Amino acid sequence: MTSVQTIVVDPYLLCLPNPCHSVESLDSFVGSVLAWSDCLSHPNLDVRVSDVRKSGLFDDGQYPYQHRLRDLLSEFHVDYVDHETISRLVQTLLERTPSLEATCGLTNVLYDEEELDIEPEWYLTRLSDSSRNAFAETLVMLAVCCKWMSWDSSTSYIASTTSQHPDESTILVCSCIHDVETLDNTLQKSVGLPREIRGEFEVFGSYQDFLSNADSWTLWENARSEDGALKAIQAVVINLVEFGADEEAQIKAFALGPKFLESARR
Repeated sequence: MTSVQTIVVDPYLLCLPNPCHSVESLDSFVGSVLAWSDCLSHPNLDVRVSDVRKSGLFDDGQYPYQHRLRDLLSEFHVDYVDHETISRLVQTLLERTPSLEATCGLTNVLYDEEELDIEPEWYLTRLSDSSRNAFAETLVMLAVCCKWMSWDSSTSYIASTTSQHPDESTILVCSCIHDVETLDNTLQKSVGLPREIRGEFEVFGSYQDFLSNADSWTLWENARSEDGALKAIQAVVINLVEFGADEEAQIKAFALGPKFLESARR
């Protein structure tokens, strides 16, 4: 990877199902946490969780406490991971990762909730009350960061879990911002509030999907020749190897080459 990319965590990724009725549901939660936690150690990935998101987990009773994890892993006979490991990874994501607000220099964003529009809506409706409100606010904050501050929206993504709607991998947020409080108190004058804001962000349902796509897009969009297209393909393969992808995944990446080149010729 040649540039820093920002990963903003979808609340759904960290919600321990409550109640949890199946081993499939528990496996999905554990697998997502284990996979996405790998990006914490990569120097070119900045993982961010909003402060409002952290409180939502507690309010909705979906924080993955060690005792709940231990009981569920035992109930469903899951033995490939222990409760302490998962709890520690979640704690790292929530408590040791710099918050979205601190990174952007935001202290508060006042937006019109009645005019708030987030599409597809199911990204919100699958969440409980506090987490739903927290995610909506997080998306508004992210839009402010990318539209009016220093963040690059083309390298800012949402980390989520595989959904029943794989074709809907983009979140659109729109609202009217009435006030924004920042550490330097300069933003409001420069943008002229109140003002409508719109943001659009790619969502990845798995860490593998992110590795296979995200950081090759810049190369691909800038490609003006077959050589440029090949560099984009090579970026995918290099990242797969770097992050330990198996041989089958690497072969699939190479197989995309002809499709990329055919598109470039057009």
